[in-house]
Amino acid sequence: MRLKITLPVLALLATGVACIPMLPSAPYQAGKVGLTVDADGHLTVVLAWCEGATPEDVHVNHPESPSGVALADTFGDYHLVTDAEYRAPDLDGGLVATFRLNLPDNGWTAEPGPPTLKPGVMYFLGAGRGRGVDRINAMGVQFTTDDLKQLTPGQVLVQRTREVPLPTPIDEASIGIVFYSGPISQQQFNQEGQNPADCQPFA
Repeated sequence: MRLKITLPVLALLATGVACIPMLPSAPYQAGKVGLTVDADGHLTVVLAWCEGATPEDVHVNHPESPSGVALADTFGDYHLVTDAEYRAPDLDGGLVATFRLNLPDNGWTAEPGPPTLKPGVMYFLGAGRGRGVDRINAMGVQFTTDDLKQLTPGQVLVQRTREVPLPTPIDEASIGIVFYSGPISQQQFNQEGQNPADCQPFA
């Protein structure tokens, strides 16, 4: 049996403490959204998706404490605050798209405006289409400004997973799935975002 956990949780398992970030969920998940830099070093959002799951929006969120302090993790009490929501142009006919995070181009628009990313804060980048039970979410990525420093043109920062043995089984689970952020090539990003196995509900 496998249990999904996040990297900081491993350090706390010995104390019996565990916390799973509240990432957006939906009946369906297809496509990917990540971050890269262009040839001039501008931070750029990258999307790849299946036919029938064309994204309509991209959003940037961060966790805040009840007192309104932006957080570097999701331990303890918090709620998600939306920093920006980007609306897509007509993307029909394509399966990939890009736009600059701080100065949306290629027909994308941002409300209330592009976010100002601050050091020491965890951000969530997500994308999808529809609302409520009909929403289709792309696989998003969590990141900090430090994560962005490793990016070079042609690399895309995405959410990755790996299996690790749990020091102590939790609810009969002996294997944990650790989520972490890391770069992959643009080609691999496109292939994963358009994975036929994820496209089956929309064929």
